[in-house]
Amino acid sequence: MAEDMVKKDVNTDHADKREEIKEYLEKKPDSPKDDDFVSAPKRKDKKRWFILGAVVVLLMLVVAFLSYSKGQSSFENGKVSLSIEMPADIESGSEVSFTIGYENDNSVDLKDAKLSLYFPDNFVLTSSDRALDKDGNVPFLKMDKISKNSTDKIRIFGKFVGDVGNEENIKAIMKYRPSNFNSEFQAEASNMAKITSVPVELSMRFPDGGIKNDVDTEASFTIKNTSSRNFQKAKVEIMFPKSFSFVSSDVAVASKNEDENRFSFELDRLDPGKEASVLIKGNFHSDTDKENVLTDVYLAEENSEYVKYIARTEEVAITRPGISVIETINGAEDYVAGKNEELEYKIEFTNQSAGEIRGLTLKSILTGNYDFASIKADKGTVNKNEIIWSAAKVPALAQLKPGDMGSVSFKVKVKDIFPIQKESDKNFLLENKFTINTSDQEIINLTKTSKVRAYMALETKGYFNDDGRIANGGALPPKVGQKTYYTIHWSVRNLFNEVENVQIKSKLPKGVAWTGKYIDSKGKVITGTDTGIGTELSEDKESLSEEDVNKISEEKLYYDTNANSVIWQIPKLKANDGILTSAKEIVFQIEAVPQTENVGKAMDIIDNITATGYDTFAEQSITNSGKKVTTELFDDYSISTDQAIVQG
Repeated sequence: MAEDMVKKDVNTDHADKREEIKEYLEKKPDSPKDDDFVSAPKRKDKKRWFILGAVVVLLMLVVAFLSYSKGQSSFENGKVSLSIEMPADIESGSEVSFTIGYENDNSVDLKDAKLSLYFPDNFVLTSSDRALDKDGNVPFLKMDKISKNSTDKIRIFGKFVGDVGNEENIKAIMKYRPSNFNSEFQAEASNMAKITSVPVELSMRFPDGGIKNDVDTEASFTIKNTSSRNFQKAKVEIMFPKSFSFVSSDVAVASKNEDENRFSFELDRLDPGKEASVLIKGNFHSDTDKENVLTDVYLAEENSEYVKYIARTEEVAITRPGISVIETINGAEDYVAGKNEELEYKIEFTNQSAGEIRGLTLKSILTGNYDFASIKADKGTVNKNEIIWSAAKVPALAQLKPGDMGSVSFKVKVKDIFPIQKESDKNFLLENKFTINTSDQEIINLTKTSKVRAYMALETKGYFNDDGRIANGGALPPKVGQKTYYTIHWSVRNLFNEVENVQIKSKLPKGVAWTGKYIDSKGKVITGTDTGIGTELSEDKESLSEEDVNKISEEKLYYDTNANSVIWQIPKLKANDGILTSAKEIVFQIEAVPQTENVGKAMDIIDNITATGYDTFAEQSITNSGKKVTTELFDDYSISTDQAIVQG
């Protein structure tokens, strides 16, 4: 019962509490009084300001951090730049230096940088202060890294070669990647210089400012070194129009291109202030009033290759006289004469004016190594080296109507023996100065020049009893089926002009063979056991032609087993070798085995001898032949006639 009373009290207590709570919740609050807000709002305001300040500071720190981070990692392509510094005015061929600068104004490094340099074709790169590689013809500098906020440069040294007024452009391109990007960027720069001077002057002169059609003219091409530089050699290359016929020049033609009518002339050393010239004779057969002549000038400094400095075009006026003249020698306008040769000159003249021409006189004056006593002039009067034709003997000279043609001719021999006493006695010319006059004026004055070709004199001798350097022996007199040994001497002399690519060759007769023993032109004895050139085999080479120039580079003696031929090759013979100097000689041994058909007579032991070469002055191949040698051995006085006859 007591427990029930306790439970009852507890429940009553809970019920009372619930009632109190209910009344409190349902009760409206009283209006607040002013005193209630005296201290509490101040505490809340401080708290707000504290939070706001903390936020502002935090924001400032974030902004500063982001700004710093952006400054540390940003990249702008415009902050990478290139520049090229170079002289504005340059001299052709003189070494100049220029500077290529590059700058990275970013706060990040650049990686995989490659600086490529683009030069014009006429630029010669000589050196640089940084090692360069090449991609084809483009030099470049490879750089692993270009640091942030840095500048650097590279110096280049080289030469521009060109004519005055040429503008030369240089370009630089640098490709790179920023260290915080994978994309590739590039910067470019360019600069230009102008060639204001060249180290050489060229002057081209033609007579009277023009050329007479079909008449030989003399044109001069002169170069002068106007700089302080020394040039080891010079070359003038001239291209004439197709209408021009080249006759001669006072400087040997180094090379020519007949298709382009281009001629090249090499000149000696050209020191400061010095000049050199080429004098060319020829004529224009032109149907136009003007023709162009192109000239290139090349120079080479010490131990350097030729470089072109000048390329000029000269316009030549073509003027025609009242009479045109064509002169031929042995039927050719450009004829090269040989010693002791008879030449037939024919001079044809035509009235190409609109009026009749009367009372003409023709005169030829010959200069050079002619045999004047041999002159035979049809209808002409001869006085030593002069020939005159008058209207009294040549009707065409009395009256030449418009379009009419007349002609005169004469014959003369070239001397057999020329005066040769010094090295300068070479490159001989024959000249015919020809004039046509009326009673009161000279109409035509021309000179026909002809070159004289070189002459190689080949001498062949045979010995049984020689000087002992090569021992001969065997059957004497020679007998069928038995060997007899002989030595053959070849010597060559060269007259007048330099000759290149000399080849002396003999096809040995039947029953004759090479033994391998010989003596070279310096006197060295080759016994056949040495591995000398005389024991080597060669191809059977034919006579040299103009295209074979510069083919033979060293002196050699060959034996061709297939053709049974002995071949002696010589790179070059100077003009008058063997005349002003000793003759070049070579000696070799052969063995002769007589056949039945040789019985009762002397046997041929060397035959079919030819000497060929290329005349550099006359610009043509030349040839000569040598006499055969038999067992009679006319040069070996120790051998009798009986010892020369083959026995059975």
